[in-house]
Amino acid sequence: MIDRRTASGPLRLRPILKHRVWGGRKLERFGLELPPEGAVGEAWVLADLPESVPEGRTPIVGGAFDGLTLREAIAANPAAILGATPPTSGGDFPLLLKLLDARENLSVQVHPTPRFVDANPGCHVKSEAWIILAAEPGAVIYKGLRPDCRATADTTAFRERVESGAIVEDLHAIEVRPGECHYLPSGTCHALGAGILVAEVQTPSDTTFRVFDWGRTGRELHLDAAVECIFDRGEAASSPAVPAAAAPKKRRGKGEGVPTAPSPAAREQGPLRSALLCESADFTITRLSASADRAVQGPVGRREGATALFVIAGAIDFDDGVGPILAGRAAAIPAAAAPLAATFSPGAAALVIDLPALRHLR
Repeated sequence: MIDRRTASGPLRLRPILKHRVWGGRKLERFGLELPPEGAVGEAWVLADLPESVPEGRTPIVGGAFDGLTLREAIAANPAAILGATPPTSGGDFPLLLKLLDARENLSVQVHPTPRFVDANPGCHVKSEAWIILAAEPGAVIYKGLRPDCRATADTTAFRERVESGAIVEDLHAIEVRPGECHYLPSGTCHALGAGILVAEVQTPSDTTFRVFDWGRTGRELHLDAAVECIFDRGEAASSPAVPAAAAPKKRRGKGEGVPTAPSPAAREQGPLRSALLCESADFTITRLSASADRAVQGPVGRREGATALFVIAGAIDFDDGVGPILAGRAAAIPAAAAPLAATFSPGAAALVIDLPALRHLR
């Protein structure tokens, strides 16, 4: 039987909470119902991963596709939802969006490079961007190896420093501030530091190689694969990407003189304020925000390809009778229905993530 449901409005998604040893309770500030006990580190607000990943597909709430997963909605009407943006090779929506609450340091880790993926079927490239939503004073992220560490390419010495814990000294430690965006292409050795709340935009992969876990026990390390990816000289693994035409600043402190995310140049997009945060081969992230004194309306989405909306403050409503999308939630904007008129509450802000058309994801 053919499913003839049409995608005329945003596909609102229900977040999936994930227990993590390094997590905390800060996701409650988004109105998410956390279990009474335990550390919750992640909320997957838009996810369409393979069936092998437990609870890896976010369900749709309201509208024509109510109760289906994003994958099921795409199967029912792929052209209407994705437009010219192809799914991944496995048929997934080509994006994964998360909230991360780091009460403790996350493990030092790396994701596979394209070259590693070519030689190891079953692995997937994972590039990601962190948008800092909140940070305790002095909180840092770890982003890339110092150039002198990569120049030696001495993997034996690298392993010894991992075993002793000295590897942390070899990483750029960058103090972060709310509003910054940090891009981490596959192959970058990195860790999210304690005391930071981020919105994460990434390619849809759960392949992670853990390098160092801050003395925690019981979690597997993947040093052989990690070393191969980190020292893959075909990748600019320690070079953080920033939006085009934006010169990186220098910030002192840990990792003195390391490049950090620039303050994005804001511009008016009708009544909304727009700022380009990240432009990469995998996705483009723009922050749209309304002034604090009044609600404003503006268009969201594009017919050329798939778009995702990730609300990070306030609420955004559409004229479809389903109700507003609150902070900490996301929606897929169907290409066939775009652009959609969205009403931003006073002070509301959202990340709009556009996906390239006519390409193939690994």
